Formats: sequence, structure tokens, C-alpha cells
Amino acid sequence: REDGSLELWKVLAENLDAYKASRNSIVPLSISVGAASYQPDQPCSIDELLAQADTLMYKQKGERRRSLVENGRTVPSDA
Repeated sequence: REDGSLELWKVLAENLDAYKASRNSIVPLSISVGAASYQPDQPCSIDELLAQADTLMYKQKGERRRSLVENGRTVPSDA
């Protein structure tokens, strides 16, 4: 991926797992991420781009599984 969003997501997930393991945490912690990329051939404002990412984050959160929602499609973290 050119934007590196999946790689960043994997690093965040690994760090969260390590943190939870080191603390024997009883509080459930999770990360919800939505990634949107700027497409020069489909220009939009930063507010529109952030709204897209926010929508994708809530989509992922609703799926209740560890995955990244990127540009409208779900990418499992083990992809």
C-alpha cells in the first residue's frame, strides 16, 4: 500500500497487544481505525477527507473485530 495505513495499523495493534500483556489488563482495550486517502483525480477538502475516515472508523467499530477499514473496504489486520 502506498499510504502505509495497513502497516501503521499493524504496528498499533502489536503495541496494544504488548501493552495489554505487560499490564495483565482486565479492562478491554481496542483500536478503531478508518483510513481515507486523498485522490488527486477526485479532489475533496480536508473536512470531507476526515469525514470519510470518521465514517470508516465507525464502520470498523461496528464490525467489532480487529480490522482496518480503508477507502470503504475492510482489510483484516493479518492481510
